[in-house]
Amino acid sequence: MYSLREVKKEIRVLGIAAGSRPDSAIHAVGVVYRGRLYLDGVMRTSGKGPDITEEVAAMIDESPHRPQIRVILLDTALLHDGVKIDPIRLSDSLSKPVVALNMEEPKAPDDEHIQHLTYKQGDTETQVLSVGLGRQTAARVLKTSSPAGGSPEALRVAEIIVSAVLDKKHNIIFKRT
Repeated sequence: MYSLREVKKEIRVLGIAAGSRPDSAIHAVGVVYRGRLYLDGVMRTSGKGPDITEEVAAMIDESPHRPQIRVILLDTALLHDGVKIDPIRLSDSLSKPVVALNMEEPKAPDDEHIQHLTYKQGDTETQVLSVGLGRQTAARVLKTSSPAGGSPEALRVAEIIVSAVLDKKHNIIFKRT
């Protein structure tokens, strides 16, 4: 388990969204946010996929934000076109905790470092896989990085940016909820 002594309101989280254009490489965008308050940075990478875990790990590892990032956030709903990022491999390769939303009872090995929880966003309950953080700490990270009843800001902004990158003749994917 990774140790977060305290989940401060400006904890730096990295949200990742990805997708592809037809006949094109997969593009991933990472957004570093201080809690839900300030945008700190943006990074991007591309790969052939469908699994781009190594490319995303390299993107983060080469980023000047790497030392400041405390938690990586994924949402399978923001991985378009069959893109896959393995939260367990990503956590292992970077030695950082990963909190993955919308994980439908993932087939994860029985390991004390891997926790399953249900997180309530507004009226919706979301299945979450936490790699490296306990249930309560993962829930606090999600609460701190999300506006009331919404998704974490880092994930929301990553989705907006990847939608612009993948703009298929101005058919923007993103719809504000």
